[in-house]
Amino acid sequence: MRLHLLAILLLAILLEACSSSTSKDRRLHSPDGKLALAFTLMEGVPHYSLAYADSTLIQPSRLGFELRGAADLFGGFEMLDSSSSTHESSWDLPWGEWDSVHDHHNEMYIKLREKAGLHREMHLQFRAFNDGVAFRYHLPGKDSIFILEENTGFRFAGNYMSWSIPPDHDTYEHLYRRLPLDSLEGGNTPLTLQAHDNVHLSIHEAALIDYPEMALVRDSAQPWTLRAHLAPWPDGDRVKAKLPLSTPWRTIQVSPTAGKLLESTMILNLNEPSKIADLSWIQPSKYIGIWWGMHLGKNTWSQGPKHGATTDETARYIRFADSAGVPAVLVEGWNTGWERWGQVDAWDYVTPYSDFDLPYLANLAQEKHVQLVGHHETGGDVLGYEKMLDSAFAQCARLGMRVVKTGYAGKIKPEGHVHHNQWMVRHYQRVVEIAAKHKVMVDAHEPIKDTGLRRTWPNFMTREGVRGMEWNAWSAGNPPSHTCILPFTRMLSGPLDYTPGIFVNTYEPWKDGYQLASTRARQLAYMVILYSPLQMAADLVEHYEGQPEWDFIRRVPCDWDEVRSQNETIGEHAVVARRAGEDWWVGAITDAHARLVPIQTDFLSGETEWVAEIWADMPNSSWYKDYGKTLHRSFGLQAGETIPATMAGCGGMAVHLRKAQPGEVAGLPHVSKLRENDDATLESFRAFRIHGQTVKAAHEGQNAVLSVQDSASSKYMKGDVKVLQDGLFAGMFPQEQGWLGFEGKDLVATLRLPKAVELKNIVVGFLRNHGSAIFLPKALEFSVSTDGEEWTVMDAWDNVQYQDRWQEGPKVFHYVASPLRGFQGEFAFVRVKAKAVGNAPAWHWHKGKPAWLFVNEIAVNPAPGTWLENRLCNPRYCPQDADGELGYQK
Repeated sequence: MRLHLLAILLLAILLEACSSSTSKDRRLHSPDGKLALAFTLMEGVPHYSLAYADSTLIQPSRLGFELRGAADLFGGFEMLDSSSSTHESSWDLPWGEWDSVHDHHNEMYIKLREKAGLHREMHLQFRAFNDGVAFRYHLPGKDSIFILEENTGFRFAGNYMSWSIPPDHDTYEHLYRRLPLDSLEGGNTPLTLQAHDNVHLSIHEAALIDYPEMALVRDSAQPWTLRAHLAPWPDGDRVKAKLPLSTPWRTIQVSPTAGKLLESTMILNLNEPSKIADLSWIQPSKYIGIWWGMHLGKNTWSQGPKHGATTDETARYIRFADSAGVPAVLVEGWNTGWERWGQVDAWDYVTPYSDFDLPYLANLAQEKHVQLVGHHETGGDVLGYEKMLDSAFAQCARLGMRVVKTGYAGKIKPEGHVHHNQWMVRHYQRVVEIAAKHKVMVDAHEPIKDTGLRRTWPNFMTREGVRGMEWNAWSAGNPPSHTCILPFTRMLSGPLDYTPGIFVNTYEPWKDGYQLASTRARQLAYMVILYSPLQMAADLVEHYEGQPEWDFIRRVPCDWDEVRSQNETIGEHAVVARRAGEDWWVGAITDAHARLVPIQTDFLSGETEWVAEIWADMPNSSWYKDYGKTLHRSFGLQAGETIPATMAGCGGMAVHLRKAQPGEVAGLPHVSKLRENDDATLESFRAFRIHGQTVKAAHEGQNAVLSVQDSASSKYMKGDVKVLQDGLFAGMFPQEQGWLGFEGKDLVATLRLPKAVELKNIVVGFLRNHGSAIFLPKALEFSVSTDGEEWTVMDAWDNVQYQDRWQEGPKVFHYVASPLRGFQGEFAFVRVKAKAVGNAPAWHWHKGKPAWLFVNEIAVNPAPGTWLENRLCNPRYCPQDADGELGYQK
């Protein structure tokens, strides 16, 4: 009896602790006890805080909402009830980074009610996993609600280092910034931070449905604090909803190292199970495509003399895929409407161009057992796309096209909407559900970010949402550090369609002055590191023919059973290992600097000999010299031994690890022989120039006094560039320089040199990008003076013929002015006049509107090779002078 009474007493105490209570504080621990979340009401305002291993990571941070048409929901609360529970289960992924996922969490559910006024309720649901914590709001009721902002805060306990892109509600295609919290104005999620003792955090969200995305902005009222910032509707509302309302989960992943963040499954666990019963048609695959040629300028999307998506070209890609063992071919520019870009209802998503025989190509693909990947570019015209959604996906299903790549490049129509607001989130979801109805998989570009919905809708395979490979074709490019950051930031949200696999990293004859900062071994490593279940080998197929490295792309899986990361330093290097069956595949990459990174193999099973087949950077090669050379050899090793990854700047290594056959290892060199002399190999790599280093150029215009007649537009000013520069302070490529744009205006720039000099040549650089209404000048005039009063024309150039050939020529144009015959003397003043196009011509989509003239620098008597050298320089537009030297600084 006494034991029975004791049991009743203990049960009563437990129930009292877990049920209705008026206490202000509640605590929740992760299953392993390392994470501790505390909830409290501070003067009626709900707050939470977070500690890891008894050290505070997030100080008390407030929760609540600002509303339109009603009092705000963030104060005056009392606690009605609280409850706790534990859950543990496992579930299988139909595809992904793991074969199964373990879901083990503790949960706390808190009900709050306003003490006065309307006595509205707000419920908070908290979950603690071993790899992080999450919470969301539940707002009961039956009325409509209009949320102006969500006051979710993240008040960090220190001035942590952060990696993020700007909080842009229209695009994620930005470079990542490394900033301490006190210098961070805001960022999009996943936003990664490094706290004390190498502890890393990632702030993101899960299960984003019928709600705008959450970005983060600085809370100026408190130090080291970020708060939620939701994407708006055109009228300024953030959320328009009918109660009851459940928000997405706000997630805080926590890891003892940056690499362990990659192994977290918390985001997936916070999403509902699959709503698709039959998953047999959902299959990961690799693909090639008619795509890279358009970005290079070799082809066009719209029909014309350089049209890429023709019947013959697509048939060639299908036959290559069949012979090379690639399951799918993407075709962009197949459907009518590309010439009407920017207009409403521009595209027809079922009608092909006349030179694209869709039924024939669909039959050919089925005959060759190759999938055609459809492409639906909207140009942001969402309503136009929605009119044809059902018929477009029905046609794909009828023709056996089980994958569609969607696109939303440009501003969203109707005007006022942004890519990531609630209205667009609804649209993206509608696309996925209609695709699922027709058994079609989706690869979304210009998407809403992944928040784990691939668990609920497994046909939402992958998405872009990143500054991807194409930026290397028509911009300053992505610095090599970019992809050393992505695994620990963007990829924490989900699969990434980065489109790797570029084998030829110069772009002649289509583009001059551009080169991809990557070795071929690095491109192979991307296939492991940058995970996507639909993985593209993005180069032109003729660049793959006969190349031995193609065998790696053919064999590497795009569906995995396990993932590990190690030896990472965000932005400097990354090593990712993935398992498929019994085999492991490893990718290692570095930034612009050559380095040796040891790859640990403690993930291999013991008592077994292994073979490591390795593709590595060839000694005495670099990203710009002998870039296609790859060292390909096999080595023997035991589980737990180290593989030395010696990588060139912008380089990498790819490894396939498999169990050895009996006696096989005896005939192979040991893995320690991979580099007979690591120091010598590193020195051979370090002898090459470093990508992105500053060019040091000697010329006579440095420190000149420069004035511009009309100020440039501030619309596209880059960084702190406010005026033209008087010299060459460029990066490795000319397109890395700061450009000033003049909208519909001529350029008149005058330089007063430090002293009078004999003029050999003057160089001025212009940008050409007709797609963005950026034109070269119609005419140029170079004049000189001894006193700044009387001027003599030194050189002139008429660009009428060049403008007529608007699709040809380099994107970055450097005009070299040389003295006219008989011209001599020393001059202290130089004047450059550039006659702008004015308004865009009739053939241009921007016709009648002001055209842009973009210019960066003016140089006087630059040293030879200043602009670029070898393949990076088109000799027609570069100064050719045998005197002087060019140096490089690290």
